[in-house]
Amino acid sequence: MAKQTNKNISNESENDISLTNMQIFGKRLKLIRTERELSQKDLGDALGKGQTIIAYWEKGEREIKMTDLIEIADFLNVSPTYLMGYDDVTVHSDGKTARFSKKDFEILSILQQDKKFMKEISDNPQETIQKMLKVWESIQSVIGEEGTKN
Repeated sequence: MAKQTNKNISNESENDISLTNMQIFGKRLKLIRTERELSQKDLGDALGKGQTIIAYWEKGEREIKMTDLIEIADFLNVSPTYLMGYDDVTVHSDGKTARFSKKDFEILSILQQDKKFMKEISDNPQETIQKMLKVWESIQSVIGEEGTKN
């Protein structure tokens, strides 16, 4: 099967436009798996696959069958097209759908690197977001004041 290149990816680990769809799939699979705190073995067990095939997929070293792709997407609650790098993030929860642009996903990926921040925002999202907005307003007012002094 010929390798296809996805030129519409702008994810932090996917900036190289020469990545194949299987490499993008692998990066996204690993990202979601680790976010869900699943080991490769855990995911493999849930899917009836060995840890080795999960590792190969994450490295982009093995093609994936459509049936396996759909099964993984269903298990992880994401779309197959997201896993393959063709669309943005879509999250389904409690009957609601949230869509994130690739830029939103980049921002979230950066924020997720700070475990303390992610714990705080997970524990109290509304209050934390309100605090962040106040800080942002303060920053904007300082920037605005500095701009008028020049």
